[in-house]
Amino acid sequence: MTKNLIYLFCFFLISCGVTDDVLEPSVDPEVIETFGIRHDKTLWQYEKIASNEAPFNTGDYPDFSSVVSLEMDISKNDVGICSGVLIAPNWVLTAGHCVYDYDTDKSPMAASKIKVNVGNDPENPIQTVNVQQIFLAPSWLAKGDFFVYGNDLCLLKLASPITKIPTATLNYDTSSEKVNAELWFSGFGDYSQQKGQNADVFSKKHAYQNILDRVKEGLGHFISNETYTGGMLAFDFDDPAGLVNTLGDSYANEEERSLGEGSSQNVCLNWEGGTVEGDSGGPIFMKINNKWVVIGILNGGVTEPLKGIKDSGYGDISTFTKCSSHANWIKSILSKN
Repeated sequence: MTKNLIYLFCFFLISCGVTDDVLEPSVDPEVIETFGIRHDKTLWQYEKIASNEAPFNTGDYPDFSSVVSLEMDISKNDVGICSGVLIAPNWVLTAGHCVYDYDTDKSPMAASKIKVNVGNDPENPIQTVNVQQIFLAPSWLAKGDFFVYGNDLCLLKLASPITKIPTATLNYDTSSEKVNAELWFSGFGDYSQQKGQNADVFSKKHAYQNILDRVKEGLGHFISNETYTGGMLAFDFDDPAGLVNTLGDSYANEEERSLGEGSSQNVCLNWEGGTVEGDSGGPIFMKINNKWVVIGILNGGVTEPLKGIKDSGYGDISTFTKCSSHANWIKSILSKN
């Protein structure tokens, strides 16, 4: 029996924050509708980037091969899809909400229900590995409000090492993630409903660029008499016509305000894009000291930053857990397990 594919994105599944009851401004009606990528580009071009095919195989681009897809056996007829990144042969970093038990919404699912697919096409993986153990950021289950704690993070210990691809490098320097720096994101989000796509198969890996618009750190919280610190990163999806710039305009709902103050360049990059369902847990790469490193893991996004903005359309805001804010926890888990 064919299983239903359920692509995961934080604000579709669990309460990751609260929003204002009334949204006053509306998006400009002249803004062209799109989904995840620029309306004047094609999905296969973004898939080509993620495959690091020429000309996207130089040092100007991250090596996206460390980005993996996660397949969760949610129920008899449902499969959940998320993204992640290999940071050691036996370890994948992803979002905490990806591994929830969706029946209880209070605890992680059994590790045996998760498998990791390696390669650019989940339908034809070059390697598939089972998960042995799940490690959630300490406060995620106890205090799962991302917009307060910046803590949507999870480490997956694999049952056997992944040997077919190189690992990505995490950034642990909290001061090195600079606003207005260029980023690249990669994931396995769902484009199955788009023209030319097959709704019954997993979407392929894609990658796109954006600009870092927000950095929020120092989100301290206490769990079992221990102090932990979270952090958030964010960017918006600018349109080529320059009609919408949600992180650069004068209006912000409660979720957007929680990202902190800042500005946003109203510039649509050549390979600009926004996140979609199923991209959750995917990494953003930034070039620091001439090396591409992972600085954030996709949580989800701000709910309707302007009235009329559709999920994954122009103006959508994507939010990420700041990896360097969790450096001590990540290092501790890797060293002790």
